[in-house]
Amino acid sequence: MHTTFTFLVRPSSGGIEGEVAPPQDPEEIPPLPDMEQRSLRYMMRIYGGFKGSARMLLAASFLTAIGGGMSWFVLILYIHELFPELTNVGYIFSIASWTIVFFILPSGWLVDRFDHRKMLALSLLLGGLSMAMFATAQGLWMIVLAQILNGAAMALNRPAFSALMTEKTSDRRRKYLFALQSMVSMVGIAIASAMAGAWTIMARETFGMELEEAYRVMFILAALTNMFAVVIALAIRPGEEGREDKKEELPSLVDDEEDDTEARKKGLRFIVRFSTPMALIGFGAGFVVPYFQLYYILKFDVDVAQVAWLFVATQIAMGLSFFFIPNLAERRGSVNTVVLTQAIAVINLALIPFAPVFLMAAPFHLMRMAMMNASTPIQNSLMMGAVRPADRGKAAAVGQMMWTVTNSIGITFAGFVMDNYGIDTPFIIAVSFYSAAVVLFFCWFRNVKEM
Repeated sequence: MHTTFTFLVRPSSGGIEGEVAPPQDPEEIPPLPDMEQRSLRYMMRIYGGFKGSARMLLAASFLTAIGGGMSWFVLILYIHELFPELTNVGYIFSIASWTIVFFILPSGWLVDRFDHRKMLALSLLLGGLSMAMFATAQGLWMIVLAQILNGAAMALNRPAFSALMTEKTSDRRRKYLFALQSMVSMVGIAIASAMAGAWTIMARETFGMELEEAYRVMFILAALTNMFAVVIALAIRPGEEGREDKKEELPSLVDDEEDDTEARKKGLRFIVRFSTPMALIGFGAGFVVPYFQLYYILKFDVDVAQVAWLFVATQIAMGLSFFFIPNLAERRGSVNTVVLTQAIAVINLALIPFAPVFLMAAPFHLMRMAMMNASTPIQNSLMMGAVRPADRGKAAAVGQMMWTVTNSIGITFAGFVMDNYGIDTPFIIAVSFYSAAVVLFFCWFRNVKEM
């Protein structure tokens, strides 16, 4: 049994009626005919049309990805160096996720209540402080406190970024800006992964450092990078931009004339239902995704540098998938695109434990990450289109909370499962829940139209 959602369409002053000479403002370039939407030229016109505050947001996202990427790549390895038992690694690593669970709804309210730019800057500042604390930690209590700060930063970061990006472009271009932000982030994380791999080699062979000491240096560099992102976030202009052209508007779940209370209820119902399959994915992901680096080192006896180069290749593949995914969604539909990419990802995830050597597991890992994450900007765009502007921060918070609660449970117990049932067992759990989520998403939303 499934539910069909009906969307109320805002009046439009015209359709897609042939090519028009581009005006001076790139953000107001009208859409091209259907056949032109299949071309690279069409995509490049949209991607190249973002300017001003949208570009500054992308710059802040790039720096955040470098800082966060360095911290994320080495954190679980750093914790394992300090506390070798996998069960303890799982408990400590999950602290940030549980912090997100408790802070995400208040964070959404804060983003809607206060200046989005300042909330973004605050999230980046908290992230930088957590990285600095990891670098100087002298005991378990400092690691725990750093993880709490890290979780609070992530809880505030996503609602702030989502609300700001939705402000800075038109409805039709929204999925492209979300995709471009994801691409920029992947480039930043790829650079961070390459730096992590190169630095671990240099630290040991040139400077004679132990791994723990080398990881601490990475945290310091990550903290400094985040501080540069704070400056950019505060320089972004406030207010809506890129919404002058009414032809750019898409159907919405709520109509402008609808009562506010009813509109909010309708949007919240959609977000909760939309997030349910994501909660299943979050649970499965918690068992495997944070542990990939550690899993490959333990299973295949490879070093950190080899894993780092796999992650560089993976981020590049993910960036390419983000580039093409909005256009695929326009041609095939957002829901079909999400289902297709996630189904391919599940198959590749299931194959990783059967690989006899690291080089055979690597392509499966690359495909899993590229396909699973490709749908993220499409899903975010759908969610932002389902609610009113005043509720975007809360909507992003609800969606992230439902994913994070289950993800935190998976992260917490993954180490225990690996210690007691083998390091391949989490893959069985993840594949089972991923598969259920893909089926459920298709059954519930196959009739949902574009937003």
